[in-house]
Amino acid sequence: MNHKNINCLNAPSASDNNSPGIGTDLVYRDPWKNPYIVTLDLNYDGWCRDGFYSNSRVSAKSEDSGHNGLVPKRMEGEIYYEHRGNVMVWSFGPDGSIDFDANAISGANKDNILSW
Repeated sequence: MNHKNINCLNAPSASDNNSPGIGTDLVYRDPWKNPYIVTLDLNYDGWCRDGFYSNSRVSAKSEDSGHNGLVPKRMEGEIYYEHRGNVMVWSFGPDGSIDFDANAISGANKDNILSW
């Protein structure tokens, strides 16, 4: 929902669901035809927690920092990694895959395209 009616993206339309741009299914795809993943700060607290990059196996760099500028947050005995900002946008990159068991800078995750 965009209560403030802020235009944040002018993406090209695609004629099908297997091309870069916004497909007829309204999914926005990267140049390799993979969907972009968009995480928003919906409660306006200044933090985004992405379903993939919040995972400790993926984003833990050290006890006090995360890969790609993410920040560890402790809640109820668990550590999650979050971005201090309003939006996170990323895609699987050229190889079209991710790995929940690899860190953010190796294996299938090293070529992911990030914007935050």
